[in-house]
Amino acid sequence: MSKHDDLFQDLKQIRDTWAQVDYLGPNSVIPEWSELKEEYDTLRNKIENENEIVAFKKILKNTVTGVLHSVLVMIDGGTELAEKFNIDLVIMGTGESMRENIALHEEFIGYLLDAEDNSLVN
Repeated sequence: MSKHDDLFQDLKQIRDTWAQVDYLGPNSVIPEWSELKEEYDTLRNKIENENEIVAFKKILKNTVTGVLHSVLVMIDGGTELAEKFNIDLVIMGTGESMRENIALHEEFIGYLLDAEDNSLVN
C-alpha cells in the first residue's frame, strides 16, 4: 500500500466514523461524548424508520466527504489561500511531500470510489 493510500484509508475511516448514525431510531443511545444531547434527542424523535436513518447517514457521509475533499483542495493549492501561501503535507523523517506529482483531492475521491465499489463486491 502506498503512503497516499494509507492517508486516504485513514481519511475514509474518519469519514465513516463521523457518519455513523447509531444514535438515531427508537432504541438508540446518545453518544456520551457529545455536548449536543438535546439536538441528538430532537433528531432521534424525528428520524425513526430505517429509510430516514439511511437517508440521514448518506447526507452525513456526503457532507464529511465534501469537507475532507475541500481540505485536500486547499492543501493542493486550489483555494484563495494559495494566493497568500502554500501548505504541504510532509512525511516526518524523510521530508517527502505528499503533494508531489499528485492531486490529493482527486485521488482521494478515486480512492473512495474504488473502496466503496470493492465493499459492494465483498
